[in-house]
Amino acid sequence: EELDKQTKDIFTKKLIEAELKKQKVEVAVGVIDEAIADIKLRVEGQGRSFEDALKSEGLTEAVLREQIIIQKKMEQLLADKALVTDADVDAYLKENKLSAPKGTTLADFKKQINEQLQQQKLQEASQEWIQGLTANAKVKRYISY
Repeated sequence: EELDKQTKDIFTKKLIEAELKKQKVEVAVGVIDEAIADIKLRVEGQGRSFEDALKSEGLTEAVLREQIIIQKKMEQLLADKALVTDADVDAYLKENKLSAPKGTTLADFKKQINEQLQQQKLQEASQEWIQGLTANAKVKRYISY
């Protein structure tokens, strides 16, 4: 079962990479470097070394970079599906009966909520996109487990 999951994960990753290449989605190296620098800052801000954090996740910096490249390309491809309006933010605040915490301006709080909603929409769009890719993939299985 673990082998089947690993096979499926590799297959899905290859499908994603192939589709991103087909769609000619590119991300500047600076964007990737900035994302890694942000991660380093956050990790070090928690009192851990970047290398220790990678080890604890079972990653190398090269694998992390590869994951970020795929993530940023998907964000770029699906950006139009992650648009959040002021009305969306206001509705979310009202629906969840939220107000800005002490020491935070309403504008800053709304910005945080906007980013949160964007990430949520992007995650949903990514899952749908990946499901569509895998559903439409033509797979021939030569080995049975």
